Amino acid sequence: MKYHITTIENAKKILKDGLIASITKNSGLSEKGYIYLFDNKSFIHPVSGIRVDVADDIAKNQLLMSSGESYAMLEIDEQGFKNELEPDKVGELSSLAGCQWKVKQDRINKKYINFFGIYELS
Repeated sequence: MKYHITTIENAKKILKDGLIASITKNSGLSEKGYIYLFDNKSFIHPVSGIRVDVADDIAKNQLLMSSGESYAMLEIDEQGFKNELEPDKVGELSSLAGCQWKVKQDRINKKYINFFGIYELS
């Protein structure tokens, strides 16, 4: 399983219509035609020793969310992938730890997507 986070409003649309790839290049953050996913885990920062939660790392650094804001997490069954996952090489610690992925695909069918929960950024 892989995971995707988004706003609560967008999660409702995704559960109805499926997860649709980026349609334009977004300020260097996303490439057209890709869907972005991650491993739902935590790891210890190699320098500070602080635990880093991958979902929170993405929420802060890619969705630009602040402490106290909430996001929805979706669980994606890998059977819905039409192509191989590629590492998403961006600047977050979770990317450097090999926890962020992208797949070149127009849409992941809603039958491969489950609501996983709503989380508040600490």
